Amino acid sequence: MPIADFEEDSGDRQFVTALSRGLALLRFLGNGEVLGTTDLARLSGLSNATVSRLCYTLGNLNYVEYLPEVGKYRLGDACLALGYLYMANDLVSHVARPLMKELAGFSHVPVCIARRYEDKMLYTARESVEDQFSLKFEVGSRVPIERTAMGHAYLAGLDDAERQEVLDLLKSKIPDLDSFRRQIDDNVALFREKGFCIADRMWLSHIRAVAVPLRMRDTGNVVAFNCGGIADYLDPGFLMNEVGPRLADLVRKVESILEAQSPSPKTEE
Repeated sequence: MPIADFEEDSGDRQFVTALSRGLALLRFLGNGEVLGTTDLARLSGLSNATVSRLCYTLGNLNYVEYLPEVGKYRLGDACLALGYLYMANDLVSHVARPLMKELAGFSHVPVCIARRYEDKMLYTARESVEDQFSLKFEVGSRVPIERTAMGHAYLAGLDDAERQEVLDLLKSKIPDLDSFRRQIDDNVALFREKGFCIADRMWLSHIRAVAVPLRMRDTGNVVAFNCGGIADYLDPGFLMNEVGPRLADLVRKVESILEAQSPSPKTEE
C-alpha cells in the first residue's frame, strides 16, 4: 500500500485517516502472518510510534492479538467474528449453493464464487464433489484478475468506464498487464456472445475453467462464478458446450431469485 493512502491532507473531510491506517494494518496481517511493529511500520510507511498506538487500540478491541513470546501481532478473534457475520449475510451464496452443488455434481469439478479484493479475486464460496481431479482452492483463496476466467468474468461484468478504471489500477501494479489485454478483450467479447468467459491453461498450465459475472442490481457490485478443474481431465468441448452454458444459466437463476426477494422500490404518494 502506498504511503500516500495515509496522508492527512487528502482533501476529503469525510475520510478518517486514523481508521484507514488501522484497517490497513489488519490487511497486512490478513495473510496469516505474524508481524511486529517494525514490520508493520516498514510495510505501511508509518512511524513505529503510530503503529504502536494503532496496535494497542486494535488489541484492546480484540482485532489483533499480541504474542509476548515473539513480540509480534496476529489477527484477533474480532476479525473472525466479522468474517462469519459477512458469510452469514452473504445472500448470493445462500441462494446459489444448491444450484452450485448440482452443477458440481454434473461437471465433477468445483463451482465457486469470488469477489474482487484489491487486485485479486477472493473466493467466498465453494461447492464440489470429492474426487482427485478437483482444484484445491478454498474459501479465502486469492487468484489474479488479469489471467483467470474468474477475473476476466469480473471485468466483463463491469461497464466500459469501470473496467478501464480497474485495468488502470492493475497496470500500476502489474508491469506485463498488456500481455493479457487481448485475452481479456476476447473474453469480454465471448461473454457478450455466449454468456461466459473461458481460460484454458492461462494462469497455471494445468487449469481450465469457465466463469460468469453477476452484477448486483441493488449495489452495482459484481461477483463472479466459476467452474473449472485439472485441464488434462476436463475436455475443452465439454467445458465450452456443456459447463459454460449451464453456469450462465445458474447465474441467471440466482439473479432472478435475488430480484424476486429484493424489496419493491417505494413509490411516492
